[in-house]
Amino acid sequence: MVRFDVRSDKTILVLPATTKGREIATAFQNRLSAARQDEIKVREIDLSSVLDSNSRSAFFTNLSSNYPDATLSDVTRIKMQASAGDLPVEVDEDEDGDDALLSEAEVEAFEETAGGVLQAISLAGSQLFGTSIFQQLRKRNFFITSLTWRSRLNDVGNPVVEFNAEFEDAENCQLFRYSANAWKVRRLTGEYQESFSPIPPAERSNFLSHLYAHAAACAVAVVESSVSQATSSSPQTGGN
Repeated sequence: MVRFDVRSDKTILVLPATTKGREIATAFQNRLSAARQDEIKVREIDLSSVLDSNSRSAFFTNLSSNYPDATLSDVTRIKMQASAGDLPVEVDEDEDGDDALLSEAEVEAFEETAGGVLQAISLAGSQLFGTSIFQQLRKRNFFITSLTWRSRLNDVGNPVVEFNAEFEDAENCQLFRYSANAWKVRRLTGEYQESFSPIPPAERSNFLSHLYAHAAACAVAVVESSVSQATSSSPQTGGN
């Protein structure tokens, strides 16, 4: 979806991080550059420079836990990727090894392996941040690449909105995509509806605008923290 955010001092064009989206952005950028001298900036949410698995996961935990004016209600889906810099986790289906621990009641786990090595895993369930399987994967330096969560807004009626955010290029944390999937609102009696329903276009556009701005801020914080840690850990040299 292409979205224009028109402000008093600038216009922001928001495009999906796909090949087609990049083509549209480049064409739009070239046409404007030919017509005016203003600087045109292209900003992408990209964590490829952040190599620490905990920092990459922190982007998603902050994104969901600190969505503006809301409280995290549930985390229903997580996809995690093995860190390229760590030793691979081998999977032996014939033995009850350490990977037998990667199971938990009421949590569905879908493993992606290559040559008997666990590369990625998808979890589906409820309150997944608090599950032991999620904690085990973090200890093994797996990092979050896709997250579906529900936030209870502080607005009138406290609607519960389901969001999704992910990197299409999971291994490098590039090509960021996000969506506001559905919401659950209250009936006139004050009780929530039993199921989620489509979000009206105006509200959905507003949610997406807030989500993108929040994601950009979370990405900046993670990148700056990563640079700071790298600087502080670098050996210091100096003369007498």
